[in-house]
Amino acid sequence: MVTANDIRGIKFNRTMGGYRKEEVDDFLDICADTVEELTKQAEENTRKMQVLAETIVDYRNQEDSIRSALIGAQRMSESVIADAKKQAEDILAAAQEEAANMHEKALADTAAEQKELARVKQEVADFKARLMSIYREHLTMIGVLEGPDASQPATEEKEVTTAKEEEAPAVQQPVEEKAPSAYREVPDISAFALDDE
Repeated sequence: MVTANDIRGIKFNRTMGGYRKEEVDDFLDICADTVEELTKQAEENTRKMQVLAETIVDYRNQEDSIRSALIGAQRMSESVIADAKKQAEDILAAAQEEAANMHEKALADTAAEQKELARVKQEVADFKARLMSIYREHLTMIGVLEGPDASQPATEEKEVTTAKEEEAPAVQQPVEEKAPSAYREVPDISAFALDDE
């Protein structure tokens, strides 16, 4: 490859009838300048090509990195979605279990309350029966303290006792007679009879 210095330093042999030396030298200078300029451009282009090649290599490396990052992000997103689904399933299962436990507890509490209500009703019924029994015993004791009426038969006395139990009137006796002071007045407690409910 001929360089610009080769063109400038070339020497030709002289002959009779040759070219004019000045014109040949001028043309050789032009050729040397042109070759020099083209050489510079070639070197610049080579340098630019090297830069572009390096840039392309960088782009390819970045492309690989981006591709790897995208693949990693996709895998991470799939993992996050799977974890979210698992957490949602766990939360739902826990909520269902808690709801079932609350339902069972509510049923157990209801059964216990119903049992307690039945017990209280039974106690009320027993108390009412005891109270009525005591009331009848007191009426009987009052009848015994007053003494039987000789002019009436025993059946009539029983009917009067039954009537006393139903009406429960206030009974008064003189202090000097048979009834003690505690039995002078017997209140009517039939109004205090408790309902079974």
